[in-house]
Amino acid sequence: MVAFLSYATALTAVRAAHTGAKVVFNQQTPMTAFLTDADYQWRNGWRRRVFTATSRLTYAAADSIIATSRGVADDLAENFGVNPHLVHVVPNPVDLDAVRERAAEPLEPGDDPAGARPVIIAAGRLADAKNYPLLIDTMRMLRATVPARLFILGEGELEPALRRQIADHRLEDTITLLGFQRNPWKFMARADVFALSSHYEGFGNVLIEAMALGIPVVATASAGTRDIITHGVDGLLVEPHTPEAMAGALGRILASHDTRAAMAREARLSAERFAAEKVIARYDAVLEQVAA
Repeated sequence: MVAFLSYATALTAVRAAHTGAKVVFNQQTPMTAFLTDADYQWRNGWRRRVFTATSRLTYAAADSIIATSRGVADDLAENFGVNPHLVHVVPNPVDLDAVRERAAEPLEPGDDPAGARPVIIAAGRLADAKNYPLLIDTMRMLRATVPARLFILGEGELEPALRRQIADHRLEDTITLLGFQRNPWKFMARADVFALSSHYEGFGNVLIEAMALGIPVVATASAGTRDIITHGVDGLLVEPHTPEAMAGALGRILASHDTRAAMAREARLSAERFAAEKVIARYDAVLEQVAA
């Protein structure tokens, strides 16, 4: 039994059934960072203490844990008492061929950002964890030297606040919220750089998707993004999560066609590490080991 959510429920059900089945948790998120997320009530007071204590007991009872990145695995060991020998790091799989096929689809009339160069694309739920206020402040600084446009794909509860921030900074002509898109890849394929400003990521599938399309990436450094980006090779990691650092990284890529071209080539190659068939083989090896 591999549980991706509701670990305690899955564990209890399997143990109560007395079938002898092994239980594996798939941990997608660095739990310490999750407990600071403003979107959830677990971060405050007694809720956090109960959640942490329950998580420790539940993790200890699992037969194995698959973590999507080294940072997620280290967090479990250092802060939740998980035996490192029970944790296997296996990234999320990405269907690279499907991403590239969908990216080739044409945009609807009026949606094409190609006339606004250079183009920065960001994608993800409009929620606290994605830290879009940082990206908006970044664009305010970047526009002083680079006439870039930012297009954000996604929807969420913070949209009204983000629109107010954009208006307050008078960036309506610079930043466009495109809402939910069933095919985000056809937008991403037209970007000069893909930006991710999250407070934290357990992995970051969207980075792999952008890289598969030959788009250089700039991302705030966190547990998951460090496993994906090789800094200065296929993209840039921004260690201090500040507008100054983010604007500097984006400006560095946008200022040089040669830099973008070199990173684009490396990004395509790097994305192959996460091709679905390769990751599935790693899952197979881990589950056979657990079963044995």
